[in-house]
Amino acid sequence: MSFKHIADFVPDYQGLPTLDEMYSHTSILAAQKNPLITIRPLGVSREGEPIELISVGCGKHQALLVGTPHPNEPIGCLTIEFLLDHLIADQQLRQELDYTWHFIKSIEPDGLRINEGWLKTPHDFNTYLKHFFRPALDEQADYTFPLNIPNYSFANSSPENIVWQEAIRIVKPDLLVSLHNSEHGGVFYVLTEEIEELSAQLVKQPEVYGMPLDVVGELFAETKQLHPGVFLAPNIENLVSAPVEARVYNAGNSSFGFTKKMGTFGLVVETPYWKEVNSLASEEMMSLEAVMAPLTSTAEEVISLITTLLPRLSLLAKGREIRFVRAINEMQLQIQQTTQINLTQFQMQLPVAICQAHQRSMRMMYLRPISMLRQLAFMVESRCGESDTFPKAAEKMARSFLDKSISDPVLSLGMEPVSLKTSVSIQVDAILTTALLLQQKALGSLN
Repeated sequence: MSFKHIADFVPDYQGLPTLDEMYSHTSILAAQKNPLITIRPLGVSREGEPIELISVGCGKHQALLVGTPHPNEPIGCLTIEFLLDHLIADQQLRQELDYTWHFIKSIEPDGLRINEGWLKTPHDFNTYLKHFFRPALDEQADYTFPLNIPNYSFANSSPENIVWQEAIRIVKPDLLVSLHNSEHGGVFYVLTEEIEELSAQLVKQPEVYGMPLDVVGELFAETKQLHPGVFLAPNIENLVSAPVEARVYNAGNSSFGFTKKMGTFGLVVETPYWKEVNSLASEEMMSLEAVMAPLTSTAEEVISLITTLLPRLSLLAKGREIRFVRAINEMQLQIQQTTQINLTQFQMQLPVAICQAHQRSMRMMYLRPISMLRQLAFMVESRCGESDTFPKAAEKMARSFLDKSISDPVLSLGMEPVSLKTSVSIQVDAILTTALLLQQKALGSLN
């Protein structure tokens, strides 16, 4: 089973859409006054950006696709734009899949605007790292759903999350697709429930599109492998049930956890911006322990720079700048945790290309807070002017560290850009395959 015949229609995209470009496309759809299309306002972001729900068709089943659950992961925006246009035009597909399709183009529009500096050159490694933004976990739309269990409570939903809750109330989705994507590596899938036939179909798809299957997934996500490259979504309630002194999670429920009581099936299709050259051909093996060990010194350098510059910048920060401070603080803690992990748990032998991909991904993760530190210093400097020379000096130090790290061939040598057409095609194929199998399961034709 495959929807490659649909994915083959995906254009050869050269860049990612900006928020204004997506707004413009929505306006064009609205002007068509097509009875297949419903557009309704859901609310606004914390900075006042409108967030809308766009619905296509009138099928029995309900699918909700949500773009940019992390604002540095906008491949799903292209997936939504493609599916919107294709579903409107393809009556046969709408009939084959008896769904009403609902779309939120960007659930984190403020963050997407901050990332716009790299969207038109998505494979420019330097530009991507220098314009990166991702909010702290307890501000993210996908992880601030209400949660109230014994010994843990979270009720501080972000404005964007409240909008997402409204969409769920309206749609009552049978299928929820949170459109994440990865930076580097292979393709992997996250499901909220094991459906053997679905896993068997999904693991075949990456090779069809010339991509490797990532059998590791996210190193520290505490996911259970259901099938090579297919993982069970983490249970947030389990994460927060740890003793207080051992707890590292500080946010709310996930979209998957929040909709679990409704019987919603959740899907994530992680596709990367870059893969390792010849990643499908290599047969040499190595351990993840060997990958992680050399990263300790890099982590220590990053932590040292943050602890040197961030406290003073934090005192000067105002408005949006505070979001950068909170995100950098959280990333610093995450990096510290990676240096304290017992590496013996990573002794599994894997293809060298997969191990190298995860090593590069970790290095990139370590540079995220430095990118945001540089941007924070620049914003504070622009606002404070000559009244305080520290922000300018801090910006120079962070920029120098970032430039030196990016120029290191260990970081980027062997990284091959993955075309946006390939990544969108994989997401489209996986989404439609999942929708069909869920439909068959509901009709009793799938065991």
